[in-house]
Amino acid sequence: MAASDEFETELDAYREQVERPLWRLFRAYTPDHALWLTIGLVTSVLAYGTVLVTPIVLGTTIDAVFTQESAYALPIVPDAWLP
Repeated sequence: MAASDEFETELDAYREQVERPLWRLFRAYTPDHALWLTIGLVTSVLAYGTVLVTPIVLGTTIDAVFTQESAYALPIVPDAWLP
């Protein structure tokens, strides 16, 4: 018996037998909770998208103020909404 085998637990032996444990968990639990997984993924993407709004607005404002090459304009925002 080697020194490493001396401290091997039952869980260590099971880890060596199982291939792709995360994929196995995903397949086991996703079919019952696919709706909640989809909702979680969509809300995460929307949350990261809203975090990016502030840097885009600030970057556009700074460019418009300091360069004065073009009017202050934001993508997708109508000009009537801008000061």
